[in-house]
Amino acid sequence: MRATVWKLHQWLGLITCVGMLMWGLSGISHPIMSRLQPKPAAFMPPAITWDASQAANPQSWLKSLGINTLDSLHTVKLGDAVLWLAHPRLDQAGLLIDPRTGVVTPDGEPQLAQALARHYTGLMDARGAPVAQTRLITAFNEDYLPVNRLLPVWQVTFDRPDHLSAYIDTRQMRLATLNDDTKRSLGQLFRWGHNWSLLDAWPRLQVMAMTVALCCALLSAMSGLYFGWTMRASATRRLSARPVSRWHRRLGLTVALTSLAFAFSGLFHLWTGALRTPASHLVSLDRPVSTMTDQAWAGVGDTGLIGRVDWVADGAASAWWVQAAGQGAPKAQVAALAAAEHAEHAEHQTSPRPQAAKPRARLIDAQGLSLPDGAKQLAIRVATQDTGWPAERITDVRLITRFDGEYGFLNKRLPVWRMQFDAPGTPRVYVELATGAIAARVNNADAVEGWSFSVLHKWNIGNINKDLRDVLVALFALGNVVVACLGLTLFWRPTLGVSRGASSGQTH
Repeated sequence: MRATVWKLHQWLGLITCVGMLMWGLSGISHPIMSRLQPKPAAFMPPAITWDASQAANPQSWLKSLGINTLDSLHTVKLGDAVLWLAHPRLDQAGLLIDPRTGVVTPDGEPQLAQALARHYTGLMDARGAPVAQTRLITAFNEDYLPVNRLLPVWQVTFDRPDHLSAYIDTRQMRLATLNDDTKRSLGQLFRWGHNWSLLDAWPRLQVMAMTVALCCALLSAMSGLYFGWTMRASATRRLSARPVSRWHRRLGLTVALTSLAFAFSGLFHLWTGALRTPASHLVSLDRPVSTMTDQAWAGVGDTGLIGRVDWVADGAASAWWVQAAGQGAPKAQVAALAAAEHAEHAEHQTSPRPQAAKPRARLIDAQGLSLPDGAKQLAIRVATQDTGWPAERITDVRLITRFDGEYGFLNKRLPVWRMQFDAPGTPRVYVELATGAIAARVNNADAVEGWSFSVLHKWNIGNINKDLRDVLVALFALGNVVVACLGLTLFWRPTLGVSRGASSGQTH
């Protein structure tokens, strides 16, 4: 029996070896990559302060332009001017409209994207850093990965040796991510080693190959622990003249629990992702402009100096989501992520967990009334439309203003409303009211997988220092690589251990 288990351990280790080398080396490189990526120069979007009482109901300007339906309408800031950004369709460039005169800025949204890109990168001198390309991104690609979540965005690439690109969500004036040649190259190498992205064209093969390697890693670690425990009494005598076997055993036992943690959490994460429904394509909504009533706009004008204004529509009704004066958009997400303590592998972000102050905002309805509970009710309607469940099944509603717990920084949007439903799996839906987007859908199984990946795979435990955590993860990843190399050496050089068919009692 023991000899059979020993042969199994040998062959499992051989199968696992390539995977362990790829995962271990890419895991070691992760902290280095996170410190080499570009960092934003600004952490908040430009603040907005304006007097809406001096502006006409935007409905009049939109109808004069022949626009009867919109997907979205938001105030933005370009230079010193506060303008409307109107999107009849999200897969096309929007219009920048002066709220007082109705004048449309030619090529307005690309200009806005470039101005925000300079704001976030700090490259304000157009002569020293001219823009090489500005283009609308409506689908994820190899440079702008699905982990970034936000669509549509504008890619603004600067004419520099490193081809620095900023990806800008103009509707919320936020930065989605920064990319340069270093990050692109290192990110590609990381995905080759950690995600086996060379097999992306064959997703089933990719999942099955990684599954086999991870299962072999689990069984190899468990069989190693079995031999380490059952043969511990004779280990010193047996291995005194076999240094490679001795160090393979010592290091193997030292890293075995981390091998189990890495492999189990990776397998759980892999299959949760494989079974998850892919994100839907970008879909524009036809919201009637006629719902922008004069009474509602008068209510906005009566509030005095204000900040951002977002048009939020729900069926045949609409309202205005009004931020306090001096506030820009919700915290620029990649800037917050650059300060985030927990980093996603494909993003490699660094430093303090992002937090956003509780937004001082009000919802003004079609009658021009400020509804103290209106934002909550509108978010509930969006969530019930998304799920198809009645509002009576909602058991908890709360406003989320920071990334934490199951709603981590990878979700990219703040603030959001969280609705919990009385249904199998206790599903939770997160709604970003400013855009009407569903920021996340989470059930109990998703939450368990998220905890597993965060704690067992990335070691986000309590308030552990990030540098210390990175050092520990890298050291144990290196330990797994060394154990794999020693095991491979023993397999191909039996004189350092025993022949492949020998009894396990002679070596381990």
